[in-house]
Amino acid sequence: MTVFVAQYLENKPADITPKDARERLHRAFDILPLETILLGWNLPAQFEETIAEECIENDAQLYRWHPILTGSAETPAFMRTVNQYGRTINGYQGKSEFTFLCPNRPDVQESIFKEIESIIQRGLFKGLFLDRIRFPSPTFSLDKDLACFCEHCQLAAVKFNLDLQAVRKQIKEFLSRPGGRAQLFRCFFKNQLVDNPIINFLNFRGSSITNLVASISKRLRVNGLNTALDCFSPSLTRLVGQDLTELVPHSVWIKIMTYPRTYGPAGLPFELINLLNWLECEEPGSGISTLRKVVDLKVPSKRKQLDEIGLPSLVISNEIKLAKKMGLNEVFAGIALVQLPGINLISSDQVCADLQAARMADGVVLSWDLWHITDEVLNIIKKIYFH
Repeated sequence: MTVFVAQYLENKPADITPKDARERLHRAFDILPLETILLGWNLPAQFEETIAEECIENDAQLYRWHPILTGSAETPAFMRTVNQYGRTINGYQGKSEFTFLCPNRPDVQESIFKEIESIIQRGLFKGLFLDRIRFPSPTFSLDKDLACFCEHCQLAAVKFNLDLQAVRKQIKEFLSRPGGRAQLFRCFFKNQLVDNPIINFLNFRGSSITNLVASISKRLRVNGLNTALDCFSPSLTRLVGQDLTELVPHSVWIKIMTYPRTYGPAGLPFELINLLNWLECEEPGSGISTLRKVVDLKVPSKRKQLDEIGLPSLVISNEIKLAKKMGLNEVFAGIALVQLPGINLISSDQVCADLQAARMADGVVLSWDLWHITDEVLNIIKKIYFH
């Protein structure tokens, strides 16, 4: 039996009241048997309490949807991740919510644990849905946006028997020779090189994220709360330091962000187009061939199709299979169901195809925000799963 989960109120729309928020959720419960609501992190207490009441009435669990390693406008710049050239990495389009903090910094860890303790004390939630548990995606530039090389990562790397200077040297060597960009690119997808400093660095980053998640999960478990995780699509997780196999013991389920037609961070065409652009800086016209050989994501043979149409729904079922192969016993598929011009386009046929491709998942997560998902879309889900 498929579990249905909904992400709700990432940002509070202007002028809505707690009553409005509850009524929208109530209508959704009338259409679908939602078992868990993942409630956003920027809401006044009255909204949280009202939504909690609605969840109790519908026998649904309420989780706090909580970003972990993302900054805000008030976050000091020194907490951000640092690239190999010693420069802090800015967020996508300069947005603070896409600015990432270093998981190995003690002050970042302290801030995270303090926030989580505050959430626990409220007593409203059955668990936390941890978002942005990762390093920034380096797809714009695999050398300039790869993190993190800060002093705290250098210290942590020593314990991992890793010298970050050797990583810098290896990247420089790759980029100094013809075809070097493609060689560096392959490190993120096919672990073919033995004792390569870059491969070891990617493993180190995965360990850094897993250690932080493990610490958070332990604190939540002691207080009777569950942990669920929001992760990149399995084929791309090494890009951002997520080792799904190692994360499994620290979560009750993992949502995979396999978004075939999303042109924003974590969307498959968005990340692949960025990689394509970076590869073709060295050898124009060769990038799409390299993508198709290395990344098993049904990348189209024509750049125009990737730019304008994205990927087929089949990638959803393929990525679910890959997640299960990685050891995930509770795979929840995130399905992008909101019309966002220029970022995510949907149609009834596409929604149907995506949902059919997700049938083998243990759960479906309605993304990104139930407030913006129409009743028409919810009824499509109902028709596919309950008729």
